[in-house]
Amino acid sequence: MVKCNFCGETLPQGGGKIYAKKDGTTYHFCSGKCEKNLIEMKRKPVETKWTTAHNKHKQTMLSAKGEKKEDASETKKENPKQKNDTSSEQKNASKTSTDKTKGEQKQAKKEEEKQEKGDKK
Repeated sequence: MVKCNFCGETLPQGGGKIYAKKDGTTYHFCSGKCEKNLIEMKRKPVETKWTTAHNKHKQTMLSAKGEKKEDASETKKENPKQKNDTSSEQKNASKTSTDKTKGEQKQAKKEEEKQEKGDKK
C-alpha cells in the first residue's frame, strides 16, 4: 500500500495521483488538496494541522513536556527537605576549589599544611 506523501493517508491500489519531477522523484497524493499544499504552496506536512505528520509531532512534543514537568515536580518535592537539613558549615564544605575565591583557596591550603604538620609529629 502506498501512502500520501503529504497527509500520510493510505491509498487504495490504483487510486490517488502520482506527480513525477524532472529529477526522477515521485510523489503520491490522495487528493488535489494534498498536491496543491505540497507542490504549489510548498507547505510542510508537520506544520499543517490536519496531517498525520503534524499529529505525530504534536504527540512527541507533549510527551516530552510531560516528562519534564514530572521531573521538575519530583525535584521540587525533594529540595525543600534537603534545604532544611543543610547548615552553613555543610554548604562551605561542599564548595570545590573552582567555586572558592583566591583568599579562600589560600586559607584552605594553610589549613591542610597545618593538618599535615600535626600528622607528622
